[in-house]
Amino acid sequence: MRVGRGLPHRVALALLALLCLAVPALAQTAGPPVDPSLGRVEVTLDLPKDKPFVGEMIILRIRSFIRAYIVLDQLRQPPMVDFDVQQLGRDKPIDAMVDGYRVQGIERDLAIFPQQSGRLIIPPFVRHVTIANDDGSRSEADFASKPVYVDIQNYQAINPADAWWLPVKSLTLTDSWAPEADEIPAGTLARRTIKVEAVGMTADRLPPPPEMRAPGIIAFRGPTTRETQITEDGPIAHATYQWDLRPATGAPARMPEISIPWFDTSERRMRQAAIPERWVAYIGTFVHARLEKIPSFSERVMRPAPIALGLAGFAWTAALVGLLVTRAPRDPEARRLRRALGRLKRAARFHDEAGFRNAVAEVGRLAPARWQAVAAVPGIAAGLAALDRARFGRQEAAPPALAPLAEAIVRTWRELAARAEARERASLPPLDDDIGATAPPSWRARLRDLAAWRPR
Repeated sequence: MRVGRGLPHRVALALLALLCLAVPALAQTAGPPVDPSLGRVEVTLDLPKDKPFVGEMIILRIRSFIRAYIVLDQLRQPPMVDFDVQQLGRDKPIDAMVDGYRVQGIERDLAIFPQQSGRLIIPPFVRHVTIANDDGSRSEADFASKPVYVDIQNYQAINPADAWWLPVKSLTLTDSWAPEADEIPAGTLARRTIKVEAVGMTADRLPPPPEMRAPGIIAFRGPTTRETQITEDGPIAHATYQWDLRPATGAPARMPEISIPWFDTSERRMRQAAIPERWVAYIGTFVHARLEKIPSFSERVMRPAPIALGLAGFAWTAALVGLLVTRAPRDPEARRLRRALGRLKRAARFHDEAGFRNAVAEVGRLAPARWQAVAAVPGIAAGLAALDRARFGRQEAAPPALAPLAEAIVRTWRELAARAEARERASLPPLDDDIGATAPPSWRARLRDLAAWRPR
């Protein structure tokens, strides 16, 4: 009896379900076909002045307008097997005049990265919509864009064979030590952190951490973090690399520079980002190692015994004059700047183009405002441009003479520094005595300090 009752009951439920499915279909009458001229889908590419390279970011923009009341809307993105795709935010509502009508539309921005060279195709984007007609019926329609073709070139001709390919708008390297590399407490480690920021690239395309190997240094690599920041102009990649380092012995050791070539997509040429070399040492050992090579005062002055007193008196007098005339930089930034200028002259003397360019980059990083004024001098600007063409140009070019270029840079730098110092000293009140009135501006502050000093 239970079986006989259950079968009619299940049949009734099935008929009820079919009826529920059929009622909406009967209520919505299929409308007439949609006129294709009512809508459009357009795809545009933001391309450089020459062919883009493999891996270079291209901004793809989809804009669609439909002159109808839309009930359901879907913008379908085709499979793009030849590109990596990153959507830049959500779809944005826009409006524009289309065929004399003010029409509402949508806009979507994509960052695409070609994966191979040759002529690549971007398939049509399809906007599938359901339109409500005036008679209450509904019509479905598809509006598609036209296929777009783009020519991509390879980068092997301009990128070093063993280097990571980085086509970006800008690349920034930041190097920090905690504690300082040459002030490591005995028995501890120094944490080195290098941060990379690349505009126009996703974080997964950044290079792996550089090798931190050098004679006399023990390094332990720490964690690596990557993050992609999405902006309207494209992605910005961030990566942080960390190491724990210490000298292998008590002697200081030199950590070589880190150099990363990258392709400037704005200026269409190779560039070089570099972190200067550093000395890794325990506290005090780096200074002691340098002083061991310098003769003591008694060895240099008192060695000729017959005239020792005369030389000593002359040395102390010269030291007093030097104290008045020169001012050794006391702040760390000034010391680093002086060392960078010394490395620049040394690289020019040994015809080291890479070292010269790295020293120039270090000077510009330490004092960007003054370096802009130096680099704007026509002769210096032409020399630096010739050096970049010789190192990163697509065609072979003779490098400039580094010694005259270094001399011009240092001379201009000192002239600008002297002008800045003169402006600073001009703000001091003049001295009343004749000596102070006739003294050079760089002496006046020191003469005032000496005149005001009284023994206790």
